[in-house]
Amino acid sequence: MDIKVNPFFTGAYNQRIFNRNSTPLNDANSIEKIAKKLESIGLQERPAVLVSLSDEAKSLFAQNGTDKMEHDIEELYQKHRASRIQEFGESNEFALKGNDQWLIFSEFLYNKGFYDNMSDEAVKNTEQVLMEITDGMDDVFSWGHDIGIDLYDQLHGEQLDSNEARVELESSIAALRYFSENLLDKANKEGFNELIDKYYKHNSEMLNSGYASIEEKFNLGRSRLSDAIKERLETERLKHPEDMRDEQAAQDLKIRDIIGSITHNEEEINNYIIDISGLFAMINQENNLDDILNSVKERFLMFATNKIDNTDLKDYVLKRSEDTFVNINNYWSHLTELVKTIG
Repeated sequence: MDIKVNPFFTGAYNQRIFNRNSTPLNDANSIEKIAKKLESIGLQERPAVLVSLSDEAKSLFAQNGTDKMEHDIEELYQKHRASRIQEFGESNEFALKGNDQWLIFSEFLYNKGFYDNMSDEAVKNTEQVLMEITDGMDDVFSWGHDIGIDLYDQLHGEQLDSNEARVELESSIAALRYFSENLLDKANKEGFNELIDKYYKHNSEMLNSGYASIEEKFNLGRSRLSDAIKERLETERLKHPEDMRDEQAAQDLKIRDIIGSITHNEEEINNYIIDISGLFAMINQENNLDDILNSVKERFLMFATNKIDNTDLKDYVLKRSEDTFVNINNYWSHLTELVKTIG
């Protein structure tokens, strides 16, 4: 299934408000208001000159303003679209709006009439959940691409590392399937599920193409330094006055050396993905969300530390990933609540 991505679509709620407040250009009263404003401006600037506009001119001014706005948006969109098509191909909808992937799902639902009988609040809440679900992978995309206009990016303070990103992807896939299973009828479910598959393909390809956070790259580079160089750096650090030394940062560097030296083969990565995916798939309205997320966190910790029995290492990894798991917990909680409310 291929869908045409509308560059002007900014969400069902925004579209509803725009449609409600927009001024039809053939509305005589609306055009007259615009004309009076223009005439007023003309008289203020040149009091000796009477500015009078014909009906055709009034309509033209209104139309020109709309045309210019649409042209500017279209020009910006086409610029980013061209670069993304070159990298990902024209059929990858999620690359075209890689920093706001929720829009692809919401536009599909909007075109299918899913929101038609919802209140404004219900539409807003539904789209908010879709935003939260996909924001982690939007974050991954945004770090490596010129994102252009970004309608929603507020959840992650730090760049996700590759281990966190894989958790986010499997969680978001399970959440989107939960959304489909509990909120969509059969007619819409098939198309929505096809989009989920495309979303997974797009984002998994990004991760499998060598994605690594800036911190991961630093850790890898530092772990490859010789012991002699590390000793020399530590000697230089100790030359500073004691009150200027950051002992915690020095301790963190030792932990990051360990992290940078950890590697995983393809089989280990695939097993990690399968385990996490299986845990998220267990979430339903009867299961305890906290218990499942704790199991996911344990599996994540085992993978990220490579089962190394080091308390400082485990504490560092858990602290580093805290925002990720808070985000996941939040949107699963919001999703299950949404299902209870409108499902």
